[in-house]
Amino acid sequence: MPPPPISSQSFPHFIFGYGSLICPTSRAVTAPSLRGRYATPVCVQNLERMWSFPVPECGMTFMGVRVATGKGCVGVLVPVNDDELAQFDVRELGYDRVLVSPSDISKIDLEPLEPNEQQEEKQEHPDAESFFPSDKNQKIASPRSTVWVYIQQAPSPIQHDCPLAQTYIDIILRGCLTISPDFAVQVLKTTRGWHALDFESNDCIEDEKTAATSGVPGGSAPLAKAIFWVDDRHDPIYSRADAQYSKQHGSQLDQLLAQYRPELEHRKPYYRRSKTV
Repeated sequence: MPPPPISSQSFPHFIFGYGSLICPTSRAVTAPSLRGRYATPVCVQNLERMWSFPVPECGMTFMGVRVATGKGCVGVLVPVNDDELAQFDVRELGYDRVLVSPSDISKIDLEPLEPNEQQEEKQEHPDAESFFPSDKNQKIASPRSTVWVYIQQAPSPIQHDCPLAQTYIDIILRGCLTISPDFAVQVLKTTRGWHALDFESNDCIEDEKTAATSGVPGGSAPLAKAIFWVDDRHDPIYSRADAQYSKQHGSQLDQLLAQYRPELEHRKPYYRRSKTV
């Protein structure tokens, strides 16, 4: 039986997902009622995605966004009700839920996916287009709904004891690939903070030679010493990791990462620290 029609009047809220919330499987871990519900790919102006939320208690750095005039952040709009929104408030501990202006949101058109094994997670809904007007501007049209984004409370660059966890990146890319490969590329190319040298700079450092001689607060360091990225697929750090997915698709994801994120070269194996008595 097909899902019941969804309209902008059915849900009082939208969440703009820009990291793990792009992934439908990850969203459903927090709110099982979201399973099968369509999330619309969009771009939000004046936001910039960054690796900016190190959490020592979790042993890793999470993704965040910051207000940045003139920048744009691609992601998805997830329609939720009051109860589901409350569930995500619990999940996004350490983030503030902030209003997004509808005038900053535009739909993005992507080439349809070719049939493949990734497509099994792709979610469709016949009324998805009702979130937007039919004119060519493609601006969001949900005056009765509120759009929210979660912004980290204390942005900070990645740290040695809070590295980027590959299983977390895998979940983000898993979500991106349910939309399209081009969407995944956009996310990889526009995300800042893959190394500490890139956190405070005004322009994204994409050239390793430039990065290696760039300064960081408190001194300078070569790029290799500013990257804290671990491969934890054999022993996930991320609490919502899918080890089976990472094992099955890891090689494919690494090929994509290697093409657009040269920092991958400096990723190190992860070894969990043994507890001492």
